Amino acid sequence: MRIRAGWVLLPALACLVAVAIPGPAQASQGSTTAIPVLSAASPAAKSVRTITLITGDKVTVTRGAGGIPGISVQRGLGRTHIGFQASHEWHGTDQHISVVPSDAQALLTAGKLDPRLFDVTEQLDAGYDDASSDSLRLIYSSRSGKSATARSAIQQHGARITHTLDVLDGGSFAPAKRDAASFWKFVTGTQGLRGPLDKLWLNGRSRVALAESTAIIGAP
Repeated sequence: MRIRAGWVLLPALACLVAVAIPGPAQASQGSTTAIPVLSAASPAAKSVRTITLITGDKVTVTRGAGGIPGISVQRGLGRTHIGFQASHEWHGTDQHISVVPSDAQALLTAGKLDPRLFDVTEQLDAGYDDASSDSLRLIYSSRSGKSATARSAIQQHGARITHTLDVLDGGSFAPAKRDAASFWKFVTGTQGLRGPLDKLWLNGRSRVALAESTAIIGAP
């Protein structure tokens, strides 16, 4: 059973913001709860692991008093105006935490971005935390007839294509996390998803959702 236990719009005034994530006993089917804002420097919070999102923003998962997890967000370079929406879902006893920057929401809604790009739990489970990996793990598809243009644009912005995926007219690539904020500007611009690129996925354990992969290969 999937339970969404809380949503919060994080303020965009500070460079570092933090929220607490309620435990399963506080969750109810379809409920929405306010998540209290914590001090980012709270002495009760112990840093666990940090990931860099495709936008260049850093998300740190912390564990405070009583083992209650929390998240803090450090905005990427030049992103002080960006807000964040944090959510968590319970899959049985497993909790998934997601953090979505405000400038990614429209592309997510349009189906241009894989939601797992903002699933903090998914990326930590895959070993993509900043201590373990210095690059983002991505897969792209290109618009019809634009595969060469898309490939060239990605390479021009400093990312090496690691594998070609003909079924997507795309491939996998791994831009450096240190350049993520500037790479995000390319992704959202006319050379990216508003141009030859069609969609971006997290290059995780399940690369493409079954419904999409079935449509791509023409399976019943």
